Amino acid sequence: MLFCLLPLLFGFTAPVLAQTQAQIQACGNSIEIVGFDVNPTFSTTDTTGYSVTYSYSVSSCTNPQIPVNNIYLSDLDAGLLYNCPTSQFGSSGSLTSLCTKTKGSIAQTALDDGDVDWAITIRLGVKPTFFGIENDFTVNPVEGPAPSGSSRRRRALEQNLKNGLPRAAPSPLLARQMCSAGHSHCRAYSRGGFECVNTASDVTACGACPMSAEAVDCTSIDGVNEVQCRSSKCLVLSCDRYHTVSSDGRSCVPNGKARRSAYL
Repeated sequence: MLFCLLPLLFGFTAPVLAQTQAQIQACGNSIEIVGFDVNPTFSTTDTTGYSVTYSYSVSSCTNPQIPVNNIYLSDLDAGLLYNCPTSQFGSSGSLTSLCTKTKGSIAQTALDDGDVDWAITIRLGVKPTFFGIENDFTVNPVEGPAPSGSSRRRRALEQNLKNGLPRAAPSPLLARQMCSAGHSHCRAYSRGGFECVNTASDVTACGACPMSAEAVDCTSIDGVNEVQCRSSKCLVLSCDRYHTVSSDGRSCVPNGKARRSAYL
């Protein structure tokens, strides 16, 4: 109570309220990666650092100011993270980070260890709401100068993406780094990359990421009238007149009442 009264007693300005979940979400949804190559060709002799540029809505990301927590490269095959320089959103609508991890070292790792699946991730927000965007890419490593033209693998990958086929799942390490408790690291099929989904309470994707085999659509339970997703499990509140809530509250069971049929 004393802490709350101090601004009034001494004329201090009250602290600005923290950014809301909706504001953080709006900023995250506006972010797009510029000129992203899903299958870049890197030469082992290339000493330039891997760079990434993001565009974003200035109004959504700076009013209020949404903090950028970190940007990092990920070796998805080995589960390793490499931090990249982080800057904050400004009035330009563009944010660039030049990572110290060079393209040549990425190519060499791919050749030596077979680690060809990588990702670049930006993470923003404040507790308890964080928003992460991961963009995956598969490296085509070559020794010496990089050749021109696209490879057969690149054409095949681009065709898969056009057809909506998923890429390899993100590593568990990335999922823990990006999402808060109760949220799952899920592919954002509509816009690419990944996002954190509250699978503990999402009634149409209860317990797992949307469109995954493990996800349960609680609204599709036979005979259900009212239903919620609590702690990643469907909880039936009521059923239609022909069903009764089961003893465990997970389904609706027929109650024996006959359905009326109309014949024309």
